Amino acid sequence: MTLESTIIDLTSKTPSGGTCWIGEVPFTVSYCSDCWEWEFQGVYYFDPLDLSEAIEAFLAGLRAGGRMAVPSSREDKAGPRPSKRKTGHHGAQKRSLRSSVRFPAGRMGSVWKGALRP
Repeated sequence: MTLESTIIDLTSKTPSGGTCWIGEVPFTVSYCSDCWEWEFQGVYYFDPLDLSEAIEAFLAGLRAGGRMAVPSSREDKAGPRPSKRKTGHHGAQKRSLRSSVRFPAGRMGSVWKGALRP
């Protein structure tokens, strides 16, 4: 089962919205007027493929030696934090996937520097 199909499966089991978990990684599901939206690390996603790519990048960062930036157990509660919208048809602010994925400092520097410099 792919990560995208896991997200869709968990979403279908959460019809009124709420927090879903893939292992120790939480994401929030909500239904807004005519579509599903998912929130992961303060960024909203309107496509399960985009969300799965963000989670995969987050997990790859963990495997590369980064620290986990989510609660270590389901009982831990994160404090409120401002949310940023990725894309969508609700007039949301557009954000690229690159800016929504958070890597530990210095981990991806060499990859991104080539793309940012002329």
